[in-house]
Amino acid sequence: MNVFNLIGKVEVYKILHNNGYLRDQKHMQLKSYLSQFKDELDAHDIDYTYLASQFIKEYYATQRTSDKS
Repeated sequence: MNVFNLIGKVEVYKILHNNGYLRDQKHMQLKSYLSQFKDELDAHDIDYTYLASQFIKEYYATQRTSDKS
């Protein structure tokens, strides 16, 4: 089974789009959520803290791009 099928896209979306959280709070929430899948991610040599950082980085990059248009 693909580990990314386990990670709830809706949950990640809700965390990223929660306007009540600052960037650091979103990052902490994502790390907390993704830590549930630590063993599965470790099996694929993926660090859950790195994955959370990548989600945050991509989210804010997308936000900057859409703000310019």
